[in-house]
Amino acid sequence: PQDTEEPLEHLRVTAFAAYLACPYRFYLSQVLGFRSASDDATELDGAAFGSLAHTVLEEFASSDERESTDSDRIRLCFEHLLARQVARQFGEHPGPAIRIQVQQLRLRLAALAEWQAERAVQGWRIEHAELAFSR
Repeated sequence: PQDTEEPLEHLRVTAFAAYLACPYRFYLSQVLGFRSASDDATELDGAAFGSLAHTVLEEFASSDERESTDSDRIRLCFEHLLARQVARQFGEHPGPAIRIQVQQLRLRLAALAEWQAERAVQGWRIEHAELAFSR
């Protein structure tokens, strides 16, 4: 979440009750001003969030950028792949909860881009995104 310019100085009792019920939804509605009648239906659960991340990383492992030592190039690749996957799954204008979750994933992928670039400089290479082992 981004910092607001000014902290909340007044809070209605009903708004406080909303905060106690779900600080995340309170932030969306009271701080960011998002309004959504059916936010529950458009929020990613843990499995969907992980699946989105997995898809992006799997596509990265098949891309030409997988051997890059430049963290900015890797980050841009992640951003492109994430945007493409989000558009596929949720359309060009996903709901507010999904937009925030995508931003959270984007930040995690940016950190991973730094890590991946360091590993590539050390000589590590991605061979497989997943590899099935049998007994």
